[in-house]
Amino acid sequence: MFIKINKKIEYALIALNHLYEQANGTSVTSRELSERYKLPFDTISKVMQSLAAHEILISTQGVKGGYQLKTNLSQINYLNIYEIIEGKKVTTDCKDMACKLVSTCNITGPISNLNHSLVSYMQGLSLADLFENRTPETVLREVIHG
Repeated sequence: MFIKINKKIEYALIALNHLYEQANGTSVTSRELSERYKLPFDTISKVMQSLAAHEILISTQGVKGGYQLKTNLSQINYLNIYEIIEGKKVTTDCKDMACKLVSTCNITGPISNLNHSLVSYMQGLSLADLFENRTPETVLREVIHG
């Protein structure tokens, strides 16, 4: 099984990983990302604008313009990116959803627990750790065992 990630979130992660792998202060344009990774130009442009509007990136206009990282990716978690791109907060409670079955549903508790676990995991996974292939559990083990 593979959990499906929204394409816009994938594009945000591709762009952020690209910048993460570059030298500090390196800029990239939406056009460059579009061409290099075969991403739809309009979509990656909107994603980059959203990341800049939320101060994850710095946007510079002009001939030598582009986007640069503004925020250290160890300070940004996967949930932050999810909420920026989706434009909404994640909920962990079925009652907060507009589900008509909530009054008769027999799995609201288990689903709420699952959602809570997923949200906790996404909050604990910094983008730096994600791009370094480190899980929150790996980081915790490193902290505990030095």
